[in-house]
Order: sequence, then C-alpha cells, then structure tokens
Amino acid sequence: MPEPINVLGEPVQTCSPESPVGFARCGTAETALQAIGSHTRCDRADLS
Repeated sequence: MPEPINVLGEPVQTCSPESPVGFARCGTAETALQAIGSHTRCDRADLS
C-alpha cells in the first residue's frame, strides 16, 4: 500500500496519538484503498 499523502503531496501526519482515529485506527485520517470516493480530514481544535 502506498504511503498516504495530503492535498499538498506531503506525508500524512499523526492527528491523534492518544486516541486512534481513522478507518484503520492508526492515528491518521486515512482510509482503505477499497473506500473509493472517500474523503477524510483531521482537525485540531483548542478549547481555550
């Protein structure tokens, strides 16, 4: 499986190391190859 990249063509960074997120529960907003048409994103929000 190719390394996932973001819209800028850069490697996807871990979004949530404390609480696994994403289709594969790997901490990044990535999906499986068979998830055609899928669009994921990961946001960081501060509650201050």
